[in-house]
Amino acid sequence: MNIDSIIFDLDGTLWNSIEGICEAWNTILANYPNITRVVTPEDMEGCMGLPINEIGKKLFLDLEENFQMKLPE
Repeated sequence: MNIDSIIFDLDGTLWNSIEGICEAWNTILANYPNITRVVTPEDMEGCMGLPINEIGKKLFLDLEENFQMKLPE
């Protein structure tokens, strides 16, 4: 079987990916002991489809903007 395409549906159009996205965020956040926030599905519902800088502003308002942008790296 030859695969010629892959569909990335991270905004929930075809399937609900929120649980996996929360797991990914929380895995990243575990690398930062000073950040105690746990990202929940409710948090992500308000962020789906937003660019990363807007997600940072919504979820990590208490962190500097430059750091917000580095979190998902």
